[in-house]
Amino acid sequence: MIVLPPLQPETSSTEKTAIINELLEITQTENTVKLMAKAVVQNIYASLKQANPNIPYRALKIIEEVTIELVENDINGPSFRKNIQRIYSKHFRTDELREIVIFYKTPVGQKAISKIPLIIQESTENSQNKL
Repeated sequence: MIVLPPLQPETSSTEKTAIINELLEITQTENTVKLMAKAVVQNIYASLKQANPNIPYRALKIIEEVTIELVENDINGPSFRKNIQRIYSKHFRTDELREIVIFYKTPVGQKAISKIPLIIQESTENSQNKL
């Protein structure tokens, strides 16, 4: 028989939002989103090059610039953080968010954060090789 600790009553939404914001800072979420956008651009490049080997370099550059600009505008806009806060709030209780923050402050958590760019890069290269 598994005995679970009693659930803590939910704290104020202000406290929960503050914890989510701390989590977003610790995990460098905005940088990760930018890296993912660049990975998407690389996949678009590969697909376009495969479909049309003569596509001008300038066309690819414009796609990259526009995509990155759209992502950065979204990240810097007021709705980006609010949307992520809403999603985290929907899926995690405050006490769970605290535990996640604690984990990411550990050496293993810090290592996980530091490896995200490499994981994204290798995943992108892997998917490009399959195209």
